[in-house]
Amino acid sequence: MRPVEIVAFMGSVSSRRDVRAMTIEALHRTDWGADVRIVLDQARQPDDKGRRSTDTAREALERAAQTDHGDLVLFLEDDLEFNRNLRHNLEHWRPIVDLRPGDHLCASLYDPDIGSLNPDEDGDTWRVVHPELPYGSQAVLLARPTLNWILDGWRRQPGLGDIKIFRLAAEKTPIHYHRPSLVQHRRVPSSWGGVAHHAENYDESFLADEHP
Repeated sequence: MRPVEIVAFMGSVSSRRDVRAMTIEALHRTDWGADVRIVLDQARQPDDKGRRSTDTAREALERAAQTDHGDLVLFLEDDLEFNRNLRHNLEHWRPIVDLRPGDHLCASLYDPDIGSLNPDEDGDTWRVVHPELPYGSQAVLLARPTLNWILDGWRRQPGLGDIKIFRLAAEKTPIHYHRPSLVQHRRVPSSWGGVAHHAENYDESFLADEHP
């Protein structure tokens, strides 16, 4: 099986240097084995933190789209903990293993208890959620066709960055959530004042079977 190539981008703000550093250190403690590219908020809307967060997310996605490598793009926020087998789990995750060139994919590795669309059709390590329910862009995995579709439709979809990402992606693909959650939201204040949330099913040591 060819290892899937994933490029990681993180949206952050200059003032959260310490929080960001802890997240990067946490990622380096996993089997990720690659750098994450940081995109800092340029404060184009200094009095609107939600807008600033949305603008930063878009800029990170645009930077990712401009790269000429990577099958998938992982968009990260800056206040996270990670499952220590992160790369192994993604490379052996059925929604990725089954992905073919040109296919769409949108998946969250962080699950703040989003309900399933049809529980009877869920897999052992994933669920498909109703497209109106997802929120939080802590760790969103996108296939390149889906990334491009999101960017093309960014201005026509209202809402903050996470809503734009999931609602636009849902026009092309089911929204998958990994279970257990491979990412945990660190308990620090939000960069834009959002409500705190947490993944109750986060598993730091989960290790996927090599034959999903």
